[in-house]
Amino acid sequence: MKRRLAVVFLFANLASLTFGQGSAGLSGIIRDQSGGVVPGVTVTAVQTETGVTRTTVSNNTGLYSIPNLRPGQYTVRAELSGFRTAVRSEILLRVGDQLALDLDMQVGEVTERVEVTGEAPLVETASAVVGGVVESRAIENLPLNGRGYTELALLQPNVTFSSTAAQAAGLGFGAKISVGGMRPNTMTYTLDGQDVNSFFRDLGSVSGSAAGIEAVREFKVVTSPYSAEFARTGSGEIQVVTKSGTNSFHGSVYEFLRNSALDANKWEDNAFNRGAKAPFRRNQFGASLGGPMVRDKTFFFTNYEGLRSQTGRTRRFLVPDANARNGLLPGAGGVLQPVPGGVNPRIRPYLDLFPLPTGQILGNGAGEYFQVQDAVIRDDYGIARIDHVLSSSTQLYGRFSLNQGEGSSPANFLVDDIIASATKYAAVGLLSVLSPRMVNNLQLFYNRSYTDHYSAARVPGADLLLWGSFQDQKGRPIHGALTPGSPITGLAAVGALNTVSHNVYQLKEDVSLESSRHTLRMGLDLELLQPNISNRNGAGGAYTFTDLGTFLRGVPSQFVAVLPGSQINSSWRQWMTGLYLQDNFRFRPSLTINAGLRYETLTSPEARFGRVSNLRDFANPNASSADITLGNPVFLNPSLKNFGPRIGLSWSPDGKTSVRAGYGMYFDHLVGHIWRVPATLAPPFFRRGTLTTSIAAIDFPNAFFTQGNLLPFASEMQGLQYKMAQPTTMQYSLTVQRQLGSERVVRLGYMGSRGWHLVRITDFNSVRVPTLQSDGRRFFGTTAPARNPNFGGIQMHTSDANSFYHSFSASFDQRFAAGFSGQVSYTFSRSIDDFSNSIGSTDFSNDGQGPFRDAFDPPNDARGLSAFDVRQTLVVSFTYELPWRKGGRWPLSGLAEGILGGWSVNGLASMAGGPPFEPVGSRSASLRTRSVWGELDTKPPNVVAGAKINSVHPQNPDRYFDPTSFALPEPGYFGNLGRNTLIGPGRATVDFSLAKQMALTPISEDFRIQFRAEFFNLFNRSNFSLPGTTLFDPRSFAYRPDVGRISSTRGSSRQIQFALKVLF
Repeated sequence: MKRRLAVVFLFANLASLTFGQGSAGLSGIIRDQSGGVVPGVTVTAVQTETGVTRTTVSNNTGLYSIPNLRPGQYTVRAELSGFRTAVRSEILLRVGDQLALDLDMQVGEVTERVEVTGEAPLVETASAVVGGVVESRAIENLPLNGRGYTELALLQPNVTFSSTAAQAAGLGFGAKISVGGMRPNTMTYTLDGQDVNSFFRDLGSVSGSAAGIEAVREFKVVTSPYSAEFARTGSGEIQVVTKSGTNSFHGSVYEFLRNSALDANKWEDNAFNRGAKAPFRRNQFGASLGGPMVRDKTFFFTNYEGLRSQTGRTRRFLVPDANARNGLLPGAGGVLQPVPGGVNPRIRPYLDLFPLPTGQILGNGAGEYFQVQDAVIRDDYGIARIDHVLSSSTQLYGRFSLNQGEGSSPANFLVDDIIASATKYAAVGLLSVLSPRMVNNLQLFYNRSYTDHYSAARVPGADLLLWGSFQDQKGRPIHGALTPGSPITGLAAVGALNTVSHNVYQLKEDVSLESSRHTLRMGLDLELLQPNISNRNGAGGAYTFTDLGTFLRGVPSQFVAVLPGSQINSSWRQWMTGLYLQDNFRFRPSLTINAGLRYETLTSPEARFGRVSNLRDFANPNASSADITLGNPVFLNPSLKNFGPRIGLSWSPDGKTSVRAGYGMYFDHLVGHIWRVPATLAPPFFRRGTLTTSIAAIDFPNAFFTQGNLLPFASEMQGLQYKMAQPTTMQYSLTVQRQLGSERVVRLGYMGSRGWHLVRITDFNSVRVPTLQSDGRRFFGTTAPARNPNFGGIQMHTSDANSFYHSFSASFDQRFAAGFSGQVSYTFSRSIDDFSNSIGSTDFSNDGQGPFRDAFDPPNDARGLSAFDVRQTLVVSFTYELPWRKGGRWPLSGLAEGILGGWSVNGLASMAGGPPFEPVGSRSASLRTRSVWGELDTKPPNVVAGAKINSVHPQNPDRYFDPTSFALPEPGYFGNLGRNTLIGPGRATVDFSLAKQMALTPISEDFRIQFRAEFFNLFNRSNFSLPGTTLFDPRSFAYRPDVGRISSTRGSSRQIQFALKVLF
């Protein structure tokens, strides 16, 4: 610790504090009329909005370089005695741009000027890094449903939204975005260069979106980060640059309103609620202001944004029907038979918590119950930024933002989830130009993210029935959970669940050095990660029943409870250190080579007071609780040899065409979201006992108090592979860009990636030791031994999974000209892995915890389509200012201009293939070793000979796939269906907006009022979720009536939003 702090202070004293990143750069070669290079030329870049200048001098090869420029419009001036001054105006630099701008000098007096407007190349000719920028015009005008800026990432090729990934307190609230076939939680998000990832490696508040879009100047998605400057994974980086003040005051006051009275019905409303529309109210409002405090010297910008939302949703649950409530269940041939002993009086109060069915009676003792439920959200966001120019070589800035939100959403018909989130980001910096060829950049950041999850019963008195007498540190009760067995909806736990507060202290130093034809960058990235975790999930205990019959009889098959004295709260520390060297070598005027090396290491997590344990030799069939090792480290550090090479080249034969290729190796660090569950839920510090009927009959609902002595110590083992390998990915791509005219660019590209040593979660003790049959099949007999009889379950995080990704992409980009800008992006891709989950069993709704078949053979066990695989995506966006306007093609004046002028239309259309899935529910009871696995669970069935398993029916929500294509395997055998072999419903939405802007010239030429009408899902298309996938009833083994049936949709129905903005 002391050595690392010494490093921090050493670097802090080496240079001044520096300006924030999220920057751009200019470079080029200066030539005279004969084509010879011209050294000693003074090159000055002046930002138009602020008047801030940066100056450098061309070296002996004629090369000049100006790094770390704020995005914006610049005028570039080149001066040398004996030559006319060359001026290039209206040069637009976007976030991440490394613009190659060559300049030509003509003999003459320096007082003479040769000025050229614009004409900067649109293709990237200086870097192999591949990405796409969303400019401020698109950010302000595109119809974004939710107004979260992370949605802008989906405009780019090789970027997909993972529709089956969970957005929850224990998994992160932000939208789950996959770049280049990588897992969504490997993304990197930066704000002015600061790492703003939450503990769960996402970005978003309780609203599910990243707030503060009015404070965003530019937004870039880097899909191929081939520079050594890019840290962490190769999944990609989303770079956000905040607005700053300028030499003129500018700001806005805005409000966006939605109401269900203007919206179309959702499909669920019509299908399940007799056409009654669920209520919806949403109000977003705020104001921003920026401007000069001292002209050309000091600038400020501030923004506030608030959100108030109430969203109704029609949901479907399965509840006991009237016959079941009277103790009658269908038997052979559907004939009703009484439950032995009738309904247990102890069960009756819990049975009464279930409402009566309001929909179809399924014939298996269950019926459908539909309920309109409201989710309520309150979210507040604020940001303030100050920029100050100390001198032409020193620029100071500081920024602070705060986002706090809270909300409630139904977990089921009985329980509400109460959630809260908060983030604080702070940054300071000072740009120091040490010489015309050397710039130093030291940045200091603070990032705090907080999430809290608490549940409460919505039915009065229900919390009194649910057992448990625990309280969290805030005095909130922690109650239990009840799983009545298939097919009935379970009663989720009531009470406090988990809290995570995560502090990140970050220091970044970057040095840019120009030498001959080389532009060198080197730097240090140091982070201290301090997660504080309170994990109370399951503390109230949970009863599991095999099926509805055992529930009515009051005979649970299992009771799991956290034992008193368990460690609920824990504090952790990790240090990440990154060092890099990057050389951008202009080998020829038409060829630039980028080569770099990054070393990046992360320490193993260190638990405060050493209160951590692990079963290091989990594969040992004789391991027991006596073999659990206490104390740090929970796993060995696998990152000590993390040297990641990056290589790329960019070739431009004519300045209008660019051919770029790159390769990089990256490391997915083992940060808190991966080890949180296994490291905090391991005995003896956290003790979860399991009581099964093989030990004793379970005393429902009093087992915790009457049978606590029977709960086995360490029967459930959570842990991590002690000798973890370093999760690693490599990425490679080839892209071709061509500039068409002055404002259009087309791009074609191939991208591939390969991952190894990726983390997966599996239970290594869930199936018995098989016997190899003469036909090569493995038989899991009822008398076969458990792999380890000393534990009920051994759920481990191991680093032995793989991934594979290949894609072809095409894009067309029209820069803003003649009132129009637009973009088209298309991607055809395929993502394959051994497992997609890295946190737990609920990362994705279409990918559970392993094993799929055999935990000790991951490639053969579960290799298939990734849970986030999307085969094809097409995104089209545009903004168009109608030509009847001042300065337009058909200018108007007077009353005609007031009525017809100032109109614009904007659109965003998105189409994507569906996520993969597979039917489940075929596991024979003979395969079980412990009762936590039901008679039938998420194990593969057999495919019926001749069946067309990929034949789905997208327009038939009652039977999306044919369940008779699948059958139960023989007792003792797994089925032959592969993982994620079917494709779910695709998604298509069209969002559209119409805006009218009016200038109030009596006040000011720059004072405008804008009215907007936005239409989300314009054509009211129902984008279906995945269908029911459980094939068989656990009692009769017949096909379930709801298998293949779709009961929900993704996204909204057609919604209309009105907005009013005052701009000045």
